[in-house]
Amino acid sequence: MHYRRLGKHGPTVPAIGLGFWSIGGAFGPADEAESRRTMGRAIELGATLFDTAPAYGSSEELLGRTLGREREQVFLTTKCGLAPDPRSGRLLLDSRPESLRRQVEDSLRRLRCADVDLLLIHWPDPHVPIAEAAGALDRLRQTGLTRYVGVSNFSAAQLREAVHAAPIVCNQVGYHLFDRRWERAMFPTAAELGVAVVAYSPLAHGLLTGTLDSAALHADDWRTRGDTLSSQQLFAPANLPHNFALARQMAALVEQPGQSLTQAAIAWVLHQPQVASVITGSRRVARLEENIGALDIRLDDATRAELTRLGDFARGLEQDIPVWPMRSKPDEQSG
Repeated sequence: MHYRRLGKHGPTVPAIGLGFWSIGGAFGPADEAESRRTMGRAIELGATLFDTAPAYGSSEELLGRTLGREREQVFLTTKCGLAPDPRSGRLLLDSRPESLRRQVEDSLRRLRCADVDLLLIHWPDPHVPIAEAAGALDRLRQTGLTRYVGVSNFSAAQLREAVHAAPIVCNQVGYHLFDRRWERAMFPTAAELGVAVVAYSPLAHGLLTGTLDSAALHADDWRTRGDTLSSQQLFAPANLPHNFALARQMAALVEQPGQSLTQAAIAWVLHQPQVASVITGSRRVARLEENIGALDIRLDDATRAELTRLGDFARGLEQDIPVWPMRSKPDEQSG
């Protein structure tokens, strides 16, 4: 495993981590026994940045049941500011200080631990000033509920505000060959501020495996709706055949014995110097091992440039930074 530092003042973490959104059920039911094997193999291979959230289905409970003595081997990350409403079950955006505290305490109960290594605000809350939310996040750090703090899906301007209120070590954003929006303003700002980027969804939610078959998607798989939860429409029926074909074109460019499109796509993300770690959502041991194999891939400049060029031809791209779609106030959402 390769290791990189989370920003100027953060810890050293694995270059590839394990995300728990898919294990929590985002793509349909996951096999718990296989998920446990995947977690164990991730620890063996050093992919010990485990990334979860209250919004990731049952993943925090699974981690709580599974980790036990292995907790100390894991750099455990969870999030706050987006959590299921206890009455309706809908995900609600709420970064009010009292809500953040309650959400984190609930997460720690599910995780069966006293603290986490990294706590992120999941999405910016338009109803709570950034400084207020980030300040509350830092107070949770000061009280010992987390060692480090960061944010997720924050724009360049929002990141700058957060850094003034808390010792932010990273901004976690969706970043892959089909989504390069964050490069324009946020990446340079993060570099200026000494904040690392943690990249999630490096495979464009499966499109960049080159093997995804829409007919095989489970009925509970959110991709059947067409969007990517980040305002892009990569899976919309009008765009999907083109994007499938584009992924196959990329595969033809990079695939060779011992190297898959999956690995090349992750290696492309890791080549960006501002990216400290890539979160991959492996649900099976074989997929985890393939993803970690990206660390051994060396793309030459010409191949990397051609992948970048092809990525710009994807259909359903958006130029604006994504925002969480629920814009009503917490009290209105809960009613």
